[in-house]
Amino acid sequence: MPPRPRSFWLLLGLWVAACDCGPAPRVGGPQPYVRCALADVPASDPLTRGAVSLTREDRSLRLEGASPFLAYGVGPGATRALKQLPERRVHLVLGGFARTPEEAEGFLRVLGEHAALALLLPGGEDDAAIWANALDDAPAHLVDLAPYRELALPGGRFSVVPGAPSAYARGDGSCGFGLADLALLDADEAEGHRWLLAWTAPRRSGPGAVDLGYGAVHAGDARVAALFARLGAVGGVYGWPRTQAGRGASPRGEVRVPSSPAPDLEVVVPLLGTAVERFDGSLLPSGALELAAGPSGLEVRSFLRARVESFARERGHSDR
Repeated sequence: MPPRPRSFWLLLGLWVAACDCGPAPRVGGPQPYVRCALADVPASDPLTRGAVSLTREDRSLRLEGASPFLAYGVGPGATRALKQLPERRVHLVLGGFARTPEEAEGFLRVLGEHAALALLLPGGEDDAAIWANALDDAPAHLVDLAPYRELALPGGRFSVVPGAPSAYARGDGSCGFGLADLALLDADEAEGHRWLLAWTAPRRSGPGAVDLGYGAVHAGDARVAALFARLGAVGGVYGWPRTQAGRGASPRGEVRVPSSPAPDLEVVVPLLGTAVERFDGSLLPSGALELAAGPSGLEVRSFLRARVESFARERGHSDR
């Protein structure tokens, strides 16, 4: 075999440094993170829970009978607050559930007892190893969204992006993404709306934008915005930044009434268990959005408040 050029060995060294070749590869360097989107897809049968069905094909999921579902992120106090939400519903959980082993175990135990089905998308606050260990003991109706590229519903499809931008993952073992991860997503010509389901909102502009932060700074990610455009997405549901949590907007930064169905609605979910301080100083209490997705678009049907025993609040993006 002829000798390899020096560039080959340099690229090989970079590949080895960036991948521990386990279920979710780890990227090293000055901004380390775990590529949760590359985790193995578990082998599982179609799942039916009452009127709700979930089928899987490669890295795609199809969900029937689930709308509206309960959408929120997990904050301190979520395990207690969870018991105040309606039982036997479908939950869409955007991050915050795998900060510590104890929190992950407690939350998943109660969620498994309470929900008909739960779809969980890890974010930049979630430790990949803690999350993987917690999933080992989780019941089958608690589903990790991270390895899937798409979630199809009647009337539309979500392209799925777990984690935070590489520079902002909370710790070395947190779920993150880079350009290579976003390049894995593609859109076909299937009928219906294309939406984005991501922990990190796209970078936007405009006075009502979904990513508007303190000091009128737009805190979304430009790479996610480029992905949104490339996929032909029209709206989305996000977990961060929380400075506009619960408020509707269009991708152009126009204010949207979230209770009116619209294909181009964008919204950041609230935190369950913790009140969120938004960019204008207003507080969104602990709770969940009752979110519908269908041919008419996305719609926030109601905000379900879930009180907790002790008051806590979080600034919308103080964790970055």
